Amino acid sequence: MHAINNALGQSILNQEKFFEYCDEFDKRNHCTGSREFFFIHSNDNIISFILNKLQKNSSYHSPNNPPELKDDSSNDCAAVIIFDDGHIWCAKKHDDSWYILDSVSNGPKLIEFEDIFSPKGFGWIIVWENNRLTVVDEPIKSSSIRSSKHNRMNKNAGF
Repeated sequence: MHAINNALGQSILNQEKFFEYCDEFDKRNHCTGSREFFFIHSNDNIISFILNKLQKNSSYHSPNNPPELKDDSSNDCAAVIIFDDGHIWCAKKHDDSWYILDSVSNGPKLIEFEDIFSPKGFGWIIVWENNRLTVVDEPIKSSSIRSSKHNRMNKNAGF
């Protein structure tokens, strides 16, 4: 709950709302226990589920399989939720610098963007900026190739 709130930069989740999402997740996945512990073994996990419910675009990267992102990619990231077998925390950008935000720490800790993805045994859920959404082009009709190309270029502008 704290990692999601830190990643989004506001207190969106309280314990009651978090438990509602956990119960919904458990029901949908025919499982139990997401209130007591988190299991993040695929993109279908409680954290990604809640982010999706909050209409946030995210991507899951399994432990020991970090995404291949460089510092210039950090502009597309709103935050990175980091997890291991027993804990979850986040990294968030503020004024062109990245910080680790952890509910059990004494405060934010400065970190280089590339270092977020270097620890062994960790996994990541990247919360993308709202403008980084997948664009799916429709098939081009032969009678409108010129206008379709123009429309596709305009749709992709800024991505």
